[in-house]
Amino acid sequence: MRHRFLDVTSNTLENRRAYRELLFTTPNINKYLSAVILNEDTLDQKTSQDQLFTNLLTSQVIIIGVNAVTSNKPLPKDDVSQDEQPELIPQGLSDLSERCKKYYKEGARFAKWHALYYVDVKRGRPSKTALETQAYDLACYAKICQENGLVPIVEPDVLMNGDHDIDVCADISEKAWGLMVKELHAHGVHLEGMLVKPNMVIPGISNSSYKSISHEEIASKTIRSLKRIIPAAIPGIMFLSGGQSEEDATLNLNVINTSSNPWVLSFSYGRALQDSCRATWKGKPENIPQAQQAFLRRLEVNSQAQLGRYQQHQANATKSKKVLGIVHTNPLTVDMLKELVTLEFGDTVKIINIFDDTILPELFRGGTVKDVEPRWIQYAKTLEQQGATLILGACSSVGGIVKKASQQCKVPVIRIDEAMARTAVSQGSKIGVAATLQTTLNPTTELLHEKANELGKKVEFFPLLIENAYNKLMSGDRDTHDALVLSALEKLVSSTDIVVLAQASMARVVIKLDQNSQQKFLTSPKLGIQQLKSYFM
Repeated sequence: MRHRFLDVTSNTLENRRAYRELLFTTPNINKYLSAVILNEDTLDQKTSQDQLFTNLLTSQVIIIGVNAVTSNKPLPKDDVSQDEQPELIPQGLSDLSERCKKYYKEGARFAKWHALYYVDVKRGRPSKTALETQAYDLACYAKICQENGLVPIVEPDVLMNGDHDIDVCADISEKAWGLMVKELHAHGVHLEGMLVKPNMVIPGISNSSYKSISHEEIASKTIRSLKRIIPAAIPGIMFLSGGQSEEDATLNLNVINTSSNPWVLSFSYGRALQDSCRATWKGKPENIPQAQQAFLRRLEVNSQAQLGRYQQHQANATKSKKVLGIVHTNPLTVDMLKELVTLEFGDTVKIINIFDDTILPELFRGGTVKDVEPRWIQYAKTLEQQGATLILGACSSVGGIVKKASQQCKVPVIRIDEAMARTAVSQGSKIGVAATLQTTLNPTTELLHEKANELGKKVEFFPLLIENAYNKLMSGDRDTHDALVLSALEKLVSSTDIVVLAQASMARVVIKLDQNSQQKFLTSPKLGIQQLKSYFM
């Protein structure tokens, strides 16, 4: 990672830690990302809220892996001139078994070993010695990992540096993979319990065909080489991106997945997931939302490519088109949210509203969130069909449905109180939660607990149900409603750092409090709309 920081910000330990936090705290990454590979020295790194990255990731059901290579050393060779790039061999086998035990205790469940193959036809690169050494070491590493409970990812990487054509890349890739498979069998590696992370078959970047070669030819020759060498018993091929651009890596993966193959063909990209994110961030905290959106975008399109469903023209259209779908359960939020969206985005965001005024009364009469879940999810699907590129749940009472809806929609589905909860937990250690409905109080408090756990922060919560206020509001007696809410909030604010209002209808009462007290209150509508910036770049 270090050399990639030079173009965007200063290369310091803290900046690299902050960048990892940016990536790992990006909302909804677990919709597209199943695993992350860390370096050994970052296993104990923490967020700015003192939560281990490993705990943050596992809380999102993202599996932790470790780069098991400790260093690279030149392969001794008599004919290497002083200005020639030596062939590098990964180091770290001697103590790998002990390190694997340590990795497992620290939460890792897989590892990777990155073997580099330098291509120079005139100089006979890669050499026979390099091919054989890398194959032996990859197999030895894989066996040690499996003996210690880790899934090994073997990464034979035929580099793109050079002027070789695609057929040379195919030939060298097949030789490297063939020797590796031979050694995997010789070492008794369980093929069904490992993954391969190879290069795609592609010409060198200095070759005249590099910029003009079609994605179809790259895909065809990559699949041909894989089928010649890699056993079908190995369940997955996770391609590295090498020096490909973000878009080329996505398009090549997409075409590869339009054919039928014996393995899962997916991605384990570094630069091709992060280049635009890093360039957007530039080391500046104020750029984090936009950088996270750039990262999420690359995850989304590569997830589509992994299924062979990525279409470049549709992706470009979606990027420029901002359509917000909102599911309402209260008529008060329709105009309120429209006004906030207009203030934040002007006329650049189109809104599609769906309003169901039967949900809250049903819950108030004793119904459950599970009872209304099917129709709420159908509303989200309808909004997606109508062109929504982002769907917002405007009611905290049914906020728990959002996670399930996001699993059934291809566009992001978020809850309006997410940003409020995250802000409250980051700012306070004694948090009051006020609501006039039990059906809203419980899910809001649960969300706050969830955010506190994600941040690894100890927070004391003070939930308060304001009795009878909701009935007064529904009967049209706003004055009594406001009086009951004001009296309750005055007591709550005196004993807490932050007060979260679980319902937007209580917000107008806050202005009747003194200025110092008003600053302690958080409401979901304004923060909820502001969080859309990370989705609408």
